[in-house]
Amino acid sequence: MPNEPTASLSPRRLTTLGHSCVLLELAAADGSVRRLILDPGNLTAPLTATVAVDAVLITHPHPDHVDPSQLAALAAGRELPIFGGAGLGSYLSEAGIDAVTELEPGEHEIAGIQVRVGSAPHEVIHPALPLPANLTYEIGGVFAPGDAFARPEGQTEVLLAPTGAPWMKLLETISYVAEVAPQRMVPVHDGGLGPAHRTLHTTVMKKFAPEGTEVSVLAPGQSLEF
Repeated sequence: MPNEPTASLSPRRLTTLGHSCVLLELAAADGSVRRLILDPGNLTAPLTATVAVDAVLITHPHPDHVDPSQLAALAAGRELPIFGGAGLGSYLSEAGIDAVTELEPGEHEIAGIQVRVGSAPHEVIHPALPLPANLTYEIGGVFAPGDAFARPEGQTEVLLAPTGAPWMKLLETISYVAEVAPQRMVPVHDGGLGPAHRTLHTTVMKKFAPEGTEVSVLAPGQSLEF
């Protein structure tokens, strides 16, 4: 986990932690910095409570997006608020985790931060494979689509774009980024790719990014301010 922010911290900072796990540090209305973490799954390196996380947001209950051991490490013995869609509560209750709020699409205040929650079907892996409900989140200018090529309601400052998955082709992500046309794109969902393929995918993404979109490739633990 990254170190505690300094006094010069931007009101908005994004840190990738591996695969689809992202830490957002945002200024609340009272001026305090709040920390929301997205999708701490089992393809993310083990997390700790080095940074006091105010809430966890889960797009959908697949192990690469939510892992009970990661949640336990982040909580460090306290009750950590966890938010997600239908079915998340029952998924985590089997691991003895009960501090779960299942969200409906709409505007929500989570840990003092305004979050716009949407719903988009998980992309198809195989027609015979059941898929969970998938939420999308718009938080402080960042759009997290989960495992879907979902479109935000308006212009997006930062798009967390899937880079590799059994449900996607690279061409689909390139087309998706072109349609959303964010100011900045951060590749995520790449924990299943080897180094050579990760480099290949991000190189091609940069080559075909739409004009006006900056591609920011971040290694786990790296941050950007926006």
